Amino acid sequence: MLANGYTPLPNIGKQCFLKDWPRVEVTPEEIARWGRRHKRFISTGVRIESGLAAIDFDIDDEIMDVIAERVFDRLEGLADESVPLPVRRGKGFKEAWFVRTSEPFKRVYSHAWIKPGGQPDDPAHRVEIFGGLSARQFGAFGPHTVDDHGNVLVEYSWRDASLADVRLEELPELAQDDFFAICDIVSSTLKEAGWQLVTVSKHGAGDPDWVYDLTPDMVFDCNDDETRTLDELREWAGDGTRCSADWLEGPHAVRRDRCLVSLTRGGHVCIWETSADVRHVEATAKPIEIDMEEVRTALSALTPPGRRDRN
Repeated sequence: MLANGYTPLPNIGKQCFLKDWPRVEVTPEEIARWGRRHKRFISTGVRIESGLAAIDFDIDDEIMDVIAERVFDRLEGLADESVPLPVRRGKGFKEAWFVRTSEPFKRVYSHAWIKPGGQPDDPAHRVEIFGGLSARQFGAFGPHTVDDHGNVLVEYSWRDASLADVRLEELPELAQDDFFAICDIVSSTLKEAGWQLVTVSKHGAGDPDWVYDLTPDMVFDCNDDETRTLDELREWAGDGTRCSADWLEGPHAVRRDRCLVSLTRGGHVCIWETSADVRHVEATAKPIEIDMEEVRTALSALTPPGRRDRN
């Protein structure tokens, strides 16, 4: 992957726990050190940067085939068989397509949808596209999901060529308008098929909203049927860990597999409510807000040194 122009990372499942992974310089020597020092990192990820973009179809249903055909019909450059399009598969029908972009961006995404006849707290489905302007990495090779006993439940696979076979400059190139078109195709296809729009979801471009509302007095119902405190959740967070959002109101908050649990770069608990596209983080991690206008006013009121009244 490195020789093909990509930046590989050592993963545990879908996540990279390498210190400062968004900025670490990856060299052949560094990769060799990972092999010796990080024996638990048995999966490989790819960092989204240098013109690489990832189209993440988080749609676990056969309708993904219909969506793919409509995307190929709309964007002929993707349907050109002479141009390699690496398609990575993970769990179920979900796919990630890897392309290039000459217009780097943070994130483009569609509305979230649930299957026909589903309940408000059922898993939501959407497409998210990442263009390199924010820290993001994707699992590429090795185990996707491993159980508590070390058994591999899901492993990454590739439809045809992978990132180990195709050089970065060989990938098809899309413009930002093309990525928005893909989001429109996903939403229109699911709507036509009778899927239900998650009313709290949104679509557009940008990062998820960050809300600093997790406090030590809270408890969290987790997808392994355990209930944890915030401190316990911090120790438990990792690949595939999920919890409910029952500190919120409404039926969408009940499911124990509703939200993804991870840690921020600073080691704080982050609970991503995917359907609403909101990341809930520990209150103590909230950045200090500084009113720069007040700072400028205060500074302008100071008398310059050497001009003070000697009295």
